[in-house]
Amino acid sequence: MVQIREMYNSGLENLVGKTKLEDGKVKAYNVKTKEIEEIRLGLYKSLKLKYKGFVKADERIYSGWSKKTPFYVYSSNVKDEKVFLMDYLHGKGRLDCML
Repeated sequence: MVQIREMYNSGLENLVGKTKLEDGKVKAYNVKTKEIEEIRLGLYKSLKLKYKGFVKADERIYSGWSKKTPFYVYSSNVKDEKVFLMDYLHGKGRLDCML
């Protein structure tokens, strides 16, 4: 089960207006690479992200990792705005809203 842990983090304020969801695509901040990526989600995943707050985007493997890991796009509320982040699950299925 995936849980989003909402915690205030001032680093997220820098992302307000830089991430967005529109037309089946999302611009999200990749917490691992510290870069903003544009990811094509399609209609179903876009709706899931909009209404559930998270969606599995794909599986990735980075240098030094032994296997592919599922990456999720999820939203965090920052000053009445949504910020979209991309990360893998931490602990027991947790996505953190902090940098």
